[in-house]
Amino acid sequence: MTGSRHLNDWKRPEKHLRVLLLVLLTVLSVTGFSQNLNTLKKLEVAPDRPEEIQAIIAKKADTLLLIRLLPQLVNLEILDISSSKLNILPEGICNLTRLRELRLGNNNINVIPDCICKLKNLTVLTLWDNNVYKIPDCLATMPKLKQLDLYGMEYNFQEQADLKAKFPNLRIIFSEPCNCHFEEE
Repeated sequence: MTGSRHLNDWKRPEKHLRVLLLVLLTVLSVTGFSQNLNTLKKLEVAPDRPEEIQAIIAKKADTLLLIRLLPQLVNLEILDISSSKLNILPEGICNLTRLRELRLGNNNINVIPDCICKLKNLTVLTLWDNNVYKIPDCLATMPKLKQLDLYGMEYNFQEQADLKAKFPNLRIIFSEPCNCHFEEE
């Protein structure tokens, strides 16, 4: 079988195990099989060393499965869980201190917790098409954060200007200003 011959040719199989987990999460999510998983013990075909995984792009993923895996993903640098029907940011994400890109677009997130500022290596934070209207002030103190994507979120002209003033070192992506006004709570 040609496929298995290629497996034997890999010089560093641990690099390819990262891809295996991504494919596994995607297949489990798409087939709906992941809904039957109660523990990660059933993921024994995944890498023996999840700490080696550097990127997960799991749009529309089974977020419960991913949340269980988060504590082990200590070297994760890119996490894209857009369109995953999230209502809150999973707490475990704030412990992924090597994270450079966090993509949370097209979810139902209302609040970004201050713990997000523990992610000192974060360069890109994507929140497009969520319902977040209070951005944590501590983002201004994040040394490497360069881009904040708020596209598709309704901010009027003044609110956009206020955010630009609050975060002068960030490239903030907005939609066109709306004719809307939100009351301070």
